Amino acid sequence: MRIEGQENFSSKPGVIWEALHDAETLKACIPGCKEIEQPRKTSVKATVERKIALMPFTVSTQVDFVDRVPFQSFALARKDSKLATVQMEKTAEGGTALKYVLETELGGAAAKLGQSAIEPMARSILTEFFTNLRARLG
Repeated sequence: MRIEGQENFSSKPGVIWEALHDAETLKACIPGCKEIEQPRKTSVKATVERKIALMPFTVSTQVDFVDRVPFQSFALARKDSKLATVQMEKTAEGGTALKYVLETELGGAAAKLGQSAIEPMARSILTEFFTNLRARLG
């Protein structure tokens, strides 16, 4: 499954960068995040609970920030497999244009539901995440 998008923020790239690397901000913004810890500035361990098609899911995983170019780009990886890439550019108005690409193979229960069921939910979760991030940044 591949999802691409762009989000625009009034905040500068450095503010967005710091927010996306801060465990408390991530916990507040990730829909269904029950707990999160940050063993290193370049890694988070999170537990997320969601219902997908009326089925409850709990996912606990560690995600690493790799290929980091401060205030410009990074990738998210799990077990040496990239999950997403993020690029940030300063806009003419002084804000940030954040572009992302998520790529993953569906497995387990998600594969049984199929991409046509999972993709709209994933997009909805992304929308909720970015809405929460904007609210947190003020």
